[in-house]
Amino acid sequence: MKKPAGEIQSAIGRDRVNRLRMSTRAAHARAAHTLYEVIESFRRFSLLRLTIKTGRTHQIRVHLSSIKHPVVGDTLYGAPSRIQLSAGKQTLPALERNFLHAAFLQFLHPRTKQTMSFSSDLPEELRSFLDQVRKLDADS
Repeated sequence: MKKPAGEIQSAIGRDRVNRLRMSTRAAHARAAHTLYEVIESFRRFSLLRLTIKTGRTHQIRVHLSSIKHPVVGDTLYGAPSRIQLSAGKQTLPALERNFLHAAFLQFLHPRTKQTMSFSSDLPEELRSFLDQVRKLDADS
């Protein structure tokens, strides 16, 4: 079975009320395009692979929040500060950051025009959190 995938094409601009936030409902917005693929699904979460086609401020955070799926740990864009899994019985420890990680980056060097590529494994803090989610999901 093919894993769910899709794209979000919503312009992004500065939020009219909270100037710290960006929004897909801003008066002055610029085109933004994000592709996503579900890598792993849990009861309350999904692990995604994202490809950004544009480079807007907070693009991933704004786009996922706009479809009612905020990034874990991102309280600015709608994620809860505490994560309860089942009717108050199981709580995950607070993640002290957003669950975002650039596993692969590629761009053209502005001077040499050479393709630059970088990759990085998931940091221990995020790997540990993901392992806890997997364990709690399996135990339920």
